[in-house]
Amino acid sequence: MDRERELAVLEEVYASGRPELVVVYGQRRLGTFLVRRFLRGRRGLCLVVNYAERELALRDLSRQLSVATGFEASFQWLRDLLRFAARLLGERPVIVIDEFQRLAGTGLLSELQSFWDTEAHEYNPMVVLVGSGVGVVEKLALSYNSPIHGRVTRVLRITGFRYREARVFMEGGAPKTG
Repeated sequence: MDRERELAVLEEVYASGRPELVVVYGQRRLGTFLVRRFLRGRRGLCLVVNYAERELALRDLSRQLSVATGFEASFQWLRDLLRFAARLLGERPVIVIDEFQRLAGTGLLSELQSFWDTEAHEYNPMVVLVGSGVGVVEKLALSYNSPIHGRVTRVLRITGFRYREARVFMEGGAPKTG
């Protein structure tokens, strides 16, 4: 009961052999927990959008990329950051953008669209957008008006455990049947 179903979906997507744009959203922190667990042992990168202003967001994402990789980098365009990260990570890179709902109004989702439409096939990435704030995420990633509409290949909506699952999780056992 430790998110096996959701992890299995991420494993399936990773194994697809093609570029994948995945949206993981729902209850706060659960998507982040899930994706960080999925990243263990993989060549991947998890970046957190800490600012809702374009320039601050890119500066901070560049700093996070530099710290994570040891390569000093500064980007003025999200597509350049994604290209650099994908090249650096190598074959089948996993790039996670956590709290992506903060990108609303920055124009950075349009840059993601541009990267996806023109370059993603070269790097074969699995890009995972993680967010909370269900309504905002659905509008940003899944609505017809979204820049990434039609590009998202998988959606995982994470909900909290039901009572029985939470009890089993807290007790550390398996659910009883019958």
